[in-house]
Amino acid sequence: MILYHKCINYKLSDSDTNFILIEISLSNETLYVGGLYVPPNSLPSFQLLSKHQNKPFYIFGDLNAKRTEWGCTKNNTSEVQLLNWLEIRGNELIVPQKATSKRSDSIIDFGITRNATGWTSEVLDEDTSDHYPILFQSSIAVDENSFL
Repeated sequence: MILYHKCINYKLSDSDTNFILIEISLSNETLYVGGLYVPPNSLPSFQLLSKHQNKPFYIFGDLNAKRTEWGCTKNNTSEVQLLNWLEIRGNELIVPQKATSKRSDSIIDFGITRNATGWTSEVLDEDTSDHYPILFQSSIAVDENSFL
């Protein structure tokens, strides 16, 4: 779910199967917020992610990438490929500190961005689906007076 303020200008920037990216125009900058789902035993669309590499982007979702450091029992191919892509491109992850899957102790939902500085995440203990909802927070601020 992506929440927005009625005074913030936005438009659809890109979409594909299991992917959406919204362009948000603030008073002094433009940023891109998106959602991504990577089915189990699949790889993220690195071509799609790389297409937006030079934009200030924040993409969140269920990437089904498993890493032992995230509480998973083993690393999987998606995780290995994702970390290689992140390292080559200079991007970063916003990784929650506890399990996001209710079916295992795995962290498989997180964010991808160019700069994760100032971002925090909190896994909420809510009964919504087979994943716990995550509250991602950033230091990005909007001056409401600029929209008057």
